[in-house]
Amino acid sequence: MILLSEKILLSDPERVAYLIMRYVVETYRRYDEQDVREIIRRVRPEEEEKMMSQFAQSVIDNTNPKWAQMVWQNGEQRGEQRGEQRGEQRGGAKILTGLLQRRFGTMPEWVREKIATAEPSSLEAWSLRIFDAQSLDDVFSDKA
Repeated sequence: MILLSEKILLSDPERVAYLIMRYVVETYRRYDEQDVREIIRRVRPEEEEKMMSQFAQSVIDNTNPKWAQMVWQNGEQRGEQRGEQRGEQRGGAKILTGLLQRRFGTMPEWVREKIATAEPSSLEAWSLRIFDAQSLDDVFSDKA
Protein backbone atom coordinates (compact mmCIF):
# COMPACT_ATOMS: atom_id res chain seq x y z
CA MET A 1 0.00 0.00 0.00
CA ILE A 2 1.46 3.35 -1.05
CA LEU A 3 0.82 6.25 1.30
CA LEU A 4 -0.07 9.69 0.00
CA SER A 5 3.40 11.03 0.86
CA GLU A 6 5.00 8.19 -1.09
CA LYS A 7 2.84 9.05 -4.11
CA ILE A 8 4.03 12.64 -3.93
CA LEU A 9 7.66 11.54 -3.62
CA LEU A 10 7.36 9.23 -6.60
CA SER A 11 5.40 11.63 -8.79
CA ASP A 12 7.43 14.84 -8.31
CA PRO A 13 10.86 14.32 -6.69
CA GLU A 14 12.05 17.76 -7.86
CA ARG A 15 9.24 19.49 -5.98
CA VAL A 16 9.91 17.38 -2.89
CA ALA A 17 13.62 18.32 -2.93
CA TYR A 18 12.68 21.97 -3.27
CA LEU A 19 10.23 21.78 -0.34
CA ILE A 20 12.80 20.04 1.85
CA MET A 21 15.41 22.70 1.06
CA ARG A 22 12.96 25.44 1.84
CA TYR A 23 12.03 23.79 5.14
CA VAL A 24 15.67 23.37 6.16
CA VAL A 25 16.63 26.96 5.38
CA GLU A 26 13.54 28.53 6.92
CA THR A 27 13.77 26.36 10.03
CA TYR A 28 17.53 26.73 10.55
CA ARG A 29 18.11 30.31 9.45
CA ARG A 30 21.90 30.05 9.77
CA TYR A 31 22.25 28.70 6.21
CA ASP A 32 23.54 31.10 3.58
CA GLU A 33 23.69 30.82 -0.21
CA GLN A 34 26.88 28.70 -0.20
CA ASP A 35 25.36 26.22 2.25
CA VAL A 36 22.21 25.88 0.20
CA ARG A 37 24.18 25.44 -3.04
CA GLU A 38 26.35 22.75 -1.43
CA ILE A 39 23.33 20.83 -0.19
CA ILE A 40 21.70 20.97 -3.63
CA ARG A 41 24.94 19.89 -5.35
CA ARG A 42 25.11 16.82 -3.14
CA VAL A 43 21.47 15.85 -3.62
CA ARG A 44 20.54 17.02 -7.14
CA PRO A 45 23.53 18.66 -8.85
CA GLU A 46 21.82 18.77 -12.23
CA GLU A 47 19.06 20.95 -10.75
CA GLU A 48 21.25 23.47 -8.89
CA GLU A 49 20.51 26.57 -10.96
CA LYS A 50 16.81 25.85 -11.33
CA MET A 51 16.35 25.07 -7.64
CA MET A 52 18.36 28.10 -6.53
CA SER A 53 16.24 30.36 -8.73
CA GLN A 54 12.97 28.88 -7.47
CA PHE A 55 14.17 28.90 -3.90
CA ALA A 56 15.47 32.45 -4.07
CA GLN A 57 12.20 33.72 -5.52
CA SER A 58 10.27 31.97 -2.77
CA VAL A 59 12.48 33.45 -0.06
CA ILE A 60 12.33 36.91 -1.65
CA ASP A 61 8.54 36.72 -1.68
CA ASN A 62 8.49 35.77 2.00
CA THR A 63 11.48 37.34 3.75
CA ASN A 64 13.55 39.32 1.22
CA PRO A 65 17.14 38.51 2.34
CA LYS A 66 19.94 40.08 0.32
CA TRP A 67 21.55 36.76 -0.64
CA ALA A 68 18.30 35.50 -2.10
CA GLN A 69 18.05 38.60 -4.27
CA MET A 70 21.63 38.05 -5.39
CA VAL A 71 20.94 34.41 -6.27
CA TRP A 72 17.85 35.39 -8.21
CA GLN A 73 19.72 38.09 -10.15
CA ASN A 74 22.65 35.76 -10.89
CA GLY A 75 20.27 33.08 -12.15
CA GLU A 76 18.47 35.60 -14.28
CA GLN A 77 21.75 36.82 -15.79
CA ARG A 78 22.87 33.26 -16.54
CA GLY A 79 19.53 32.56 -18.17
CA GLU A 80 19.85 35.66 -20.32
CA GLN A 81 23.39 34.66 -21.33
CA ARG A 82 22.24 31.16 -22.30
CA GLY A 83 19.38 32.66 -24.28
CA GLU A 84 21.73 35.03 -26.07
CA GLN A 85 24.12 32.17 -26.87
CA ARG A 86 21.28 30.03 -28.23
CA GLY A 87 20.04 32.97 -30.29
CA GLU A 88 23.52 33.59 -31.66
CA GLN A 89 23.88 29.90 -32.56
CA ARG A 90 20.46 29.73 -34.21
CA GLY A 91 21.02 32.94 -36.16
CA GLY A 92 24.44 31.82 -37.36
CA ALA A 93 23.06 28.41 -38.31
CA LYS A 94 20.22 29.99 -40.28
CA ILE A 95 22.53 32.29 -42.21
CA LEU A 96 25.05 29.53 -42.92
CA THR A 97 22.31 27.16 -44.07
CA GLY A 98 20.95 29.78 -46.47
CA LEU A 99 24.38 30.52 -47.88
CA LEU A 100 25.22 26.85 -48.34
CA GLN A 101 21.90 26.13 -50.06
CA ARG A 102 22.42 29.07 -52.39
CA ARG A 103 25.96 27.99 -53.26
CA PHE A 104 25.68 24.18 -53.29
CA GLY A 105 21.95 23.40 -53.49
CA THR A 106 20.30 20.76 -51.33
CA MET A 107 22.32 19.83 -48.26
CA PRO A 108 22.80 16.29 -46.95
CA GLU A 109 21.68 15.40 -43.44
CA TRP A 110 25.26 15.27 -42.07
CA VAL A 111 25.66 18.96 -42.93
CA ARG A 112 22.41 19.90 -41.21
CA GLU A 113 23.43 17.95 -38.09
CA LYS A 114 26.89 19.50 -38.03
CA ILE A 115 25.42 23.00 -38.28
CA ALA A 116 22.75 22.32 -35.64
CA THR A 117 25.34 21.29 -33.03
CA ALA A 118 28.08 23.79 -33.87
CA GLU A 119 29.41 26.61 -31.74
CA PRO A 120 28.96 30.15 -33.10
CA SER A 121 32.71 30.43 -33.78
CA SER A 122 32.60 27.35 -36.04
CA LEU A 123 29.56 28.68 -37.86
CA GLU A 124 31.39 31.93 -38.53
CA ALA A 125 34.53 30.15 -39.80
CA TRP A 126 32.48 27.92 -42.11
CA SER A 127 30.58 30.94 -43.42
CA LEU A 128 33.85 32.57 -44.46
CA ARG A 129 35.06 29.40 -46.20
CA ILE A 130 32.09 29.42 -48.57
CA PHE A 131 33.80 32.00 -50.78
CA ASP A 132 36.76 29.73 -51.62
CA ALA A 133 35.15 26.30 -51.24
CA GLN A 134 34.46 24.10 -54.24
CA SER A 135 32.36 21.63 -52.24
CA LEU A 136 30.66 21.12 -48.90
CA ASP A 137 33.67 19.05 -47.83
CA ASP A 138 35.87 22.10 -48.38
CA VAL A 139 33.64 24.21 -46.14
CA PHE A 140 33.72 21.73 -43.26
CA SER A 141 37.29 20.49 -43.67
CA ASP A 142 39.43 20.78 -40.52
CA LYS A 143 42.46 21.61 -42.68
CA ALA A 144 41.28 25.06 -43.71
